Amino acid sequence: MVRIYTKRGDLGETSLYDGTKVRKDDPRIILNGTLDEVTSALGIAQSKAPSKVSNWIAELQAELIEVMAYIARGKADKGRVSSTELERRIDHLISEYPFYNKFVLPGDDETSAALHLARAFARRAERVGLKSLESNLIDGEAYRYLNRLSDYIYVLAVSAYWESAIRKITKLVVTKMNKDISGLDAQRARELINEGRRKAQEIGVPMAMAVCDSYGFLIAFERMEGVLQVSLGLAPKKASTAIKLKMSTEALSRLVQPGKDLYGLQNDPELVVFGGGLLLKDGAEIVGAVGVSGGSVEQDVSVAEAMVRAWER
Repeated sequence: MVRIYTKRGDLGETSLYDGTKVRKDDPRIILNGTLDEVTSALGIAQSKAPSKVSNWIAELQAELIEVMAYIARGKADKGRVSSTELERRIDHLISEYPFYNKFVLPGDDETSAALHLARAFARRAERVGLKSLESNLIDGEAYRYLNRLSDYIYVLAVSAYWESAIRKITKLVVTKMNKDISGLDAQRARELINEGRRKAQEIGVPMAMAVCDSYGFLIAFERMEGVLQVSLGLAPKKASTAIKLKMSTEALSRLVQPGKDLYGLQNDPELVVFGGGLLLKDGAEIVGAVGVSGGSVEQDVSVAEAMVRAWER
């Protein structure tokens, strides 16, 4: 069975890589403990990061394992780390993303916030690492690496912010495109018209039915045989009225009564202020509207409601 606890450190001692026993407040142990905090915070960031940034973070985590192994050896011989390599990465990221000369408040997104936490731990590693340098426990290049580490994590945080912003914008654009393609298109509008026709046939009243998009432009229209001629203009106008006022025309009819908030709008020739126009929504977003005319207000509303139910299925 794997042993998690050994009890060998109960007296405040631990061992270096070569077996040398040292106190737990030895400068090398403190430095490695701080770098462990850095890698843990990097792990949080890596779990949330866009793939490109995630790869950079994973690369740095693996590198820090080597750094900690070097420190735990207890010798100031030449390590395998390179401060110039960190400088190269820093310069590359600065050339790829916008950077502004101002103080950054962490919190815009989870990845960059976790990276700023790692950066703060890296700054502490610089401070506690100075004692190991002065005691000749690490070499000058290792300390230069520690000094560049917080700078590199800072530019990683800024880069992660921009990558996350790009990902969010891309997701919004794709979502909008998908809605345009698979949402309220001409084919779907025709399906709503077909459902409206079935309902109109069920109640035995010929109807004019219209479907418009979120801007009020007509997508589909149908007039049944025998529908009143006046209904041909009313159906599209009911749909566009619902879009313009962001409410059903039935709800609007109550607000244009004398003494109500929208009294006077009933005189606008571009609006229809009685039932038969209903909104189509995707969640809270208005994506279009239907308009029905041909029967009584109640009959128009019942056909429009059938079309909306078809949309929501």
